[in-house]
Amino acid sequence: MKHFTIHNLQSAAPKARPILEGLEWMVGFVPNVFAVMGGSATALNGFVEVTK
Repeated sequence: MKHFTIHNLQSAAPKARPILEGLEWMVGFVPNVFAVMGGSATALNGFVEVTK
């Protein structure tokens, strides 16, 4: 089974942090599905745009 890192605001990629901060502000926490993509701002931004 593949292991995925669940990022937080400190471990996320620098460009992904503002996106995660915005999600935390809107939802009150960072859902794991978004936190897993915290290592790649490109992937995270794309997924956020698709799920709007």
